[in-house]
Amino acid sequence: MSQLDWKNPAFLEQIKVERVEDYYKLSINGNPITFNTPLLRVPFGLDRKYNVIQIKLQCLTEEEDAEAFIEFLENLEEKLIELTGIPRNSFSSCITKNPKYPPLFTSKIVTNRGGIIGTEVINTKGEFQNLFNIEKGDHVKVRLFVDSIRPYSGRFWYKLKSKKIVCV
Repeated sequence: MSQLDWKNPAFLEQIKVERVEDYYKLSINGNPITFNTPLLRVPFGLDRKYNVIQIKLQCLTEEEDAEAFIEFLENLEEKLIELTGIPRNSFSSCITKNPKYPPLFTSKIVTNRGGIIGTEVINTKGEFQNLFNIEKGDHVKVRLFVDSIRPYSGRFWYKLKSKKIVCV
């Protein structure tokens, strides 16, 4: 089974958790948990806070997999809680819900040492694109990965990290 196939019911059952000092290392077959998203909308563009670049993503309501993908993310969070034993009220979700709008989730842009962007950004032709040209309202498909859950300010956090963004 492809590690990217989040639709497969057995996907979440493959997750392994290892406690390392004060954090949890997450993997499937020794690699970070990795999966591709359906087509998403970038409702706000990029967000820079301190040295971190994030992108908020929103499923398109007309996309067939929209509800299923958000449900998958919720099930992923529940599985991580189950496997780690972290209390639900101490676990921070990446999903934000508002009854007026489709759910949002946040993804971190990978930044390597020296501030070099590690997230690959391409168009549908496979041509490299500038990350900072992604604008509010753009549509993208993203390869996300999750590799750890870490404590911060009395809570546990995991980050959906963008490995690859395809601008559609």
